Amino acid sequence: MNKKLLPGLLTVSACFSLGSTSFASSVETTLAPNAFLPTNVAQSAPNDYVRDLTIAVGETVEFYPYLWHFLRWDGSLLVTEDGRFIGLSPGYSVVAAEITPQGDRLIFKVTVQ
Repeated sequence: MNKKLLPGLLTVSACFSLGSTSFASSVETTLAPNAFLPTNVAQSAPNDYVRDLTIAVGETVEFYPYLWHFLRWDGSLLVTEDGRFIGLSPGYSVVAAEITPQGDRLIFKVTVQ
């Protein structure tokens, strides 16, 4: 049995050594950087959705309770935590809130008359 095992091992060893020989051409190929990354994925910049709004003094307009903050405030408008815009006195204010995880903003230019 030992006599048959040794030639078999030598044959298997020869096959592995031949199989590892490179038959590839000597031409070099290079890949562009990030060649395997998908090309159809686009990163878009955040969008601002701007709307004009005119309300009267004492009027209340309800919006979704985003985390609103003032970009411009002259004391003419009150914005509550539950999304209510209340006209306090004649004037002009600008209010914004992020509405998507990507940073899109809803901006209201509010004129109080």
